[in-house]
Amino acid sequence: MANPTLPAFTENQRIKVLAQIKLNDTFSANEINALNALSSSVVPHLTDYFMLVNDLRLGLQEEIRRIYFDYSFVIFPVHKSFECFLQGVLEIIFRFEVSKSKPIGSYLNYSSEEKKKMLGEMRKLPWGKKLTEEKWIERWEALNQQWKMNRNPLTHPEQERILNLTKAEQVSDAIIREMEISLKLFTVEFLDPLVEYVQREEKKKAEDAKKLA
Repeated sequence: MANPTLPAFTENQRIKVLAQIKLNDTFSANEINALNALSSSVVPHLTDYFMLVNDLRLGLQEEIRRIYFDYSFVIFPVHKSFECFLQGVLEIIFRFEVSKSKPIGSYLNYSSEEKKKMLGEMRKLPWGKKLTEEKWIERWEALNQQWKMNRNPLTHPEQERILNLTKAEQVSDAIIREMEISLKLFTVEFLDPLVEYVQREEKKKAEDAKKLA
């Protein structure tokens, strides 16, 4: 009996699959779960970026790809993803009440003393004992640097244009790389211990309930 013929990928499906492969090459499955826990919008915006770049690289003729006045639009989904990521980190990990009227970047400008005080409070949490102060401060400052260099300036019209797709990808990759490095630290030293703590508490509650039954 002949094998049934599988339907061919549509162009839309192909672009989505390529974007998913790129996403999986950048973040592990556990890290993607962590991103989704921080904000449901981080991964979709990153997927949009990977699809956009694939479309520009593979779907357009080179002479057409070169005619754009400013390639900053390529970075926009990454900016959105970065902002959602930072807001999730600030609210869920650092427990800030992020105000819509206050720029995200302002929360990254805390002094070293304020950062140390915040991390000291976080280490008092049952799941915060693994926090390494030096690494967390370094990550905080690195994210702030990305905000200042590759996010905030590019949103203002008076800044320099991004003149080609390669430069747009370099800026985007720099932001994504800082997100990736930070997420690894946050996951290992905070989010995973938090999940383990919750699981232990739920197990204890279940055991206590059985004893009372």
